Amino acid sequence: MRNDYIFSKSVKNPHIKKLKKQATVRIDEDTIAVSKSYKSLSKNYVQSCKAFKMEWQ
Repeated sequence: MRNDYIFSKSVKNPHIKKLKKQATVRIDEDTIAVSKSYKSLSKNYVQSCKAFKMEWQ
């Protein structure tokens, strides 16, 4: 890698507005509760893998 970079000739990405778009989704409470339980299950799984020092392949 270089120690310093020259950005004077850089150009903004013309497609950036097409890449990002805001969206609103209405979700009922039951769906949120289920997603939170899956999130906690996956978090617990990762923590248990760390506890047993399992390595990802």
